[in-house]
Amino acid sequence: MRRKKGFTLIELLVVIAIIALLVSILLPSLQRARELARRAMCAVNLNSFGKALVLYQGESDDRFPMNNGIGAAFVPTLTGTNEKNPNANVPRAVSSLAFMLISEGGQGPK
Repeated sequence: MRRKKGFTLIELLVVIAIIALLVSILLPSLQRARELARRAMCAVNLNSFGKALVLYQGESDDRFPMNNGIGAAFVPTLTGTNEKNPNANVPRAVSSLAFMLISEGGQGPK
């Protein structure tokens, strides 16, 4: 009786198990690399945002851009402005909260 050439079921299962083991070892390091890339991209975005705020401040009498969105309701509380002249008592860099967050996070313009 002549034996057919080919792989047995056991050999195929061993190869599949080895490949699965290698993939399970490789996936965590790939996820770690992805997370590091995301963090690096976030740092670059925060750095760019901080530089844009500094450029805006330089061209706008040392004031950061005012927030006209949801947080705008807090500006009178923080600055003591009034409704007749909203910019009357606005100190310089009143809306620098975002910039302060960026700077505190260590990603401000350098």
